[in-house]
Amino acid sequence: MQASARPQITSNDPLGGDEDQRAAAYSTCLAYFGSYEVLGDVIVHRIDASLFPNWTGTVHERLFTCRGNELVLRTPPSENSGVTVVNETSWKRDVPGQDS
Repeated sequence: MQASARPQITSNDPLGGDEDQRAAAYSTCLAYFGSYEVLGDVIVHRIDASLFPNWTGTVHERLFTCRGNELVLRTPPSENSGVTVVNETSWKRDVPGQDS
């Protein structure tokens, strides 16, 4: 997952550029991989490794809905500076010959 307008790094080396450039670029992207399991209306992600190292080896549950061509995942509510936050990610399957 990434922000829509990520800043460029002035180097072709993924570890190059100055520290501020790398921080700006890598703080606008999140990636992880592992396995998942569907349990009712919850998807359980078992994260083998993540760009955010604190998630490596952890388990995350996401509520999901799947309607037609769209899958939506939602995080459990959390508190952040006195505000309740729910993150939502959606994917839409491209079906040839069908308008979005």
